[in-house]
Amino acid sequence: MDLDAPSNRQAVRYGARFVDRFGESESFFESDGRGMVLSFRDLTFSTDGHSNIEWLTLQGDPTAAEGKAVVGSEGELREGTIEVGLAVDAVVGADIRPAVLRMTIIFTDDEAQYAFSLVLDLDGELHGPAVGGEEFEAALDRLRALLPDGVRLRMCGTCLLSNNGIYRNDPSGRSCYRSSPAQALTARWTGNTKTGWPPRTEEVADFHVCSQWIPSEVRTWLRGTRLDPPS
Repeated sequence: MDLDAPSNRQAVRYGARFVDRFGESESFFESDGRGMVLSFRDLTFSTDGHSNIEWLTLQGDPTAAEGKAVVGSEGELREGTIEVGLAVDAVVGADIRPAVLRMTIIFTDDEAQYAFSLVLDLDGELHGPAVGGEEFEAALDRLRALLPDGVRLRMCGTCLLSNNGIYRNDPSGRSCYRSSPAQALTARWTGNTKTGWPPRTEEVADFHVCSQWIPSEVRTWLRGTRLDPPS
């Protein structure tokens, strides 16, 4: 698979809410697991398709945003808050239950640039918020620490078929090995050296839910070790 080729994963669109000094607006948040697009008030902002947001840049003439959004000289979104509900799977013991990950991204015109905040809505009970500064993964790691015992989320950051757990992102994103699961499950990290890793299936730069997910614990990745796969 050509890892430099555009992803063939379909983008998922979520209804969202955007709030800034000009008031509240219905919005759309769209992501294919690599980049994201935000649309509100007839304006469309997007990333350039790689890991982490950096800044959302207006598609088209930046002057079109005057009076509609706060943007920088390069058309970058500099102010406001977007709130999105992401449908995710929560694994509770032997059961898989639908849940909603409430993601809030606050854009600020300062050195912080933006901040992630996550809340999990599971069976009507809220867990969080967990704030992670500029890293979605940091907020996710903190949220996991707030979940009840036996509750996990189905996503790349907790999967044995990725060589990148929380805080272990390659510059181009997460390396996914789901096309060669047997090899991936026997591969190892030795310090910063990969041993026995098969060719990557693809790079997954941001949050992504996959049906082939095999759960791990985030902090085992921080120690550079692996759990045995579930029997």
